[in-house]
Parts: sequence; C-alpha cells; structure tokens
Amino acid sequence: MAEIKIINISLGHDMGDWLLMGIAERLQDCLGENDVLARSGSEFMILLEMQDLSEATQLATMINKQLTGPFSLGEYEVITLASIGIAYYENQEEATDLLRDANIAMAHAKVVCKSCYIVFNHEMHEKALSR
Repeated sequence: MAEIKIINISLGHDMGDWLLMGIAERLQDCLGENDVLARSGSEFMILLEMQDLSEATQLATMINKQLTGPFSLGEYEVITLASIGIAYYENQEEATDLLRDANIAMAHAKVVCKSCYIVFNHEMHEKALSR
C-alpha cells in the first residue's frame, strides 16, 4: 500500500509522478470513450453517463482490480489500493454538490476498507454537517 506522499518522500517526486501516470493509464483503460477522467493532486475523478448505479459499482470493482497489480518504479514495485466514493443522481444536481458527495463517500471508504467503494447517501452529508 502506498500513498503518493510516501512515494515522494522515499523515492522522490519523479517516481510519484510516474506512479500517478501509471494509475491514470490503468484508469483510462477501464473507461468508455464518453467517460471523463480528471486528477486533482493525488485523487482521480471519473464522470460517467450511466443508466443505473450498477454501472458505477461494476466500474469501481474493475478499477480496484486494475489498481491492485504492482507498479514498477525503477527497481521498486509499488502496490496501490483505491478508496472510491460514488455519488449518483437521477435528477440534475449542481456539479459542486456531486463532487462534495463523492468526496464524502471516498472519505468513508478510506475509513471502512482501504480498497473498496462506498456509494454516497444523504445521511453521510447530514453527519458531516453535524460535526
């Protein structure tokens, strides 16, 4: 298991950048031509047009399988884990709300199970507001 900051500190920022590029390539291989992949820092976001939530959960399962294989960084092999937050709306929502909700779900996934996905529900947002 490796966090980008650990790679940056121990192997250097160049290796961290190579790891991020390798992760991006594997993620892109999982996506369709109309899906959008973006990165912010060491986090990746994927925007999908879906018919139902099962498409997102199937993709999350595929992504976890793709990212658990080792990445070669010079003489080192690095194992990664993906904590995935899924936010899904049938009705039009503000993009900032969708991103916030996906981040809340991802934070839950990091706590619950280091290599899994969590689907956002409104109780998560209420809990975050109460804190």
